[in-house]
Amino acid sequence: MSNAHTPAKRKGARHGADFARRPMPDGAAWIALLLIGAFAVALTTAAFGWPWRQAAAGYLIAVLFLVNLSAWRAYGGRELAGWQQALARLPLRFAGFGTPVGRPLGAASGDRRALTAILVAFLMSAAIAAGLIYWVSR
Repeated sequence: MSNAHTPAKRKGARHGADFARRPMPDGAAWIALLLIGAFAVALTTAAFGWPWRQAAAGYLIAVLFLVNLSAWRAYGGRELAGWQQALARLPLRFAGFGTPVGRPLGAASGDRRALTAILVAFLMSAAIAAGLIYWVSR
């Protein structure tokens, strides 16, 4: 039987499932969010004529929402993508989840310390959002 129709495997090449299992570094996710935010602020300022402070505050509030949503989904036991894990680790680190020496992020499902950390992060996010809205309205 000939292998004429099978592509040759290159040494060191990553394929489908191997590449998907590779974890995303937290720094890469945060740098990507920073670049997306800079592009979004520049685009809304140029296209719609909004002041840059309004666009930046709106984007930061959206990022705060994504951080809290990702942490809540980790608490609920759902599987998260790499960038969502990076966002969920931010509030859950205070409870000892998602750190190199602590418990894995998946162990946060239903844990009382994780719930406390999520509620504290939500209250802090609400205070930051209120401060951003005040900053924009001045």
